[in-house]
Amino acid sequence: MFRITLLTVAAVAGVPSAPGAAPNVLIILADDMGYGDLQCMGSRHLRTPHLDELAQSGVLCTQAYVASSVCSPSRAGLLTGRDPRRFGYEGNLNQSAANYATRPEFLGLPPGEHTLGDHLRSDGYATGLIGKWHLGTEAGFHPNDRGFDYFCGMLVGSHGYFPQPDNNKLERNGKPLREFSSPYLTDFFTDEALNWIQQQQSHPDRKPWFLFLSYNAPHGPM
Repeated sequence: MFRITLLTVAAVAGVPSAPGAAPNVLIILADDMGYGDLQCMGSRHLRTPHLDELAQSGVLCTQAYVASSVCSPSRAGLLTGRDPRRFGYEGNLNQSAANYATRPEFLGLPPGEHTLGDHLRSDGYATGLIGKWHLGTEAGFHPNDRGFDYFCGMLVGSHGYFPQPDNNKLERNGKPLREFSSPYLTDFFTDEALNWIQQQQSHPDRKPWFLFLSYNAPHGPM
């Protein structure tokens, strides 16, 4: 069984929005991380001091449950705010387009469902998604088509942690990636997130921003 744990939904410390303005929003997602894998939740095997510090300085929800026990529908529930079973999204995306020739809505998050990116962008936010998408790869299902101005990461559900320039499934707004700020994928996604936030903060036409930092760690391959 898989679990996805939502770690943080918060205005980012150190880069607040202007007084009276809409807050900046950052969602950090850990992929397939069990609730008991944090020290603050009782783990005796793993050390998680930074995450524990976030929990101590913020709000720790001990009875907040994911919408599904597998990756893709759980993400669909998080990004839409709806139970994925209400729109027929009950399993991971494991089939090709040929298998859904008469039901293209099964190729990803149904087009009729609106994401947090859709809602916040329509309210004047700059929107970004960095990391794992896993909600469709065909036309119309790309993050840039689902409310996110900026996307850097992989469309698929799993990826190795040490991508090579000529062997990876990573992209930035539809263009394949060949260079990385770090050889380790988790650090690369962190660098991308920090750079994107800094760009939003220094933009001459600064808007409030929403970033979904969607790590694939600690999902396999281990």
